[in-house]
Amino acid sequence: MASYELIVEKQQPDCGGKDPRVLEFQSVETADPVEYVHGLHPNMELDVEQKSNGELVIAVGEGMKRIRYCFTED
Repeated sequence: MASYELIVEKQQPDCGGKDPRVLEFQSVETADPVEYVHGLHPNMELDVEQKSNGELVIAVGEGMKRIRYCFTED
């Protein structure tokens, strides 16, 4: 299993002066980041993007209810 720094970026409606983005920082160990996110959202389609800097971005949801999981290997 590999260790990853994970940034979870949740989009929320912009109301009451709150920032529409909420960020969470985590450390996770997983053999497959895509399967990790699929386990959190089993009935949702995943959009997967491998960036040139090695970061793996997995997005789920629609419109303003979107969550991005950004994995960077430690």
